[in-house]
Amino acid sequence: MYDQSDSSNMTDDQKRKKRRDLQMEVIMQESDLNKVVADKTRLEMEIRQLRKDMDRARINLQEKQQRLGKVQFDMMQKEEEIHKNKKKMNTL
Repeated sequence: MYDQSDSSNMTDDQKRKKRRDLQMEVIMQESDLNKVVADKTRLEMEIRQLRKDMDRARINLQEKQQRLGKVQFDMMQKEEEIHKNKKKMNTL
């Protein structure tokens, strides 16, 4: 942006003004960087939380599927018992 030849042709006041301008620019850039870093940190935290939620949901789904399998098995057994008892009733 600026090289040494620019600074050698400047008065002390111009150099001070240029230095202040550059300091202000650096301060604004650092502020922008801090905002981006904060955004990155927030996104990483949200991603970790979502992964935990997904793991919990996956475990919950597996448990529900197992429970459904057991309930369906119980239901079949009960239906078979009912069918057998109805046959016995009809033979009486």
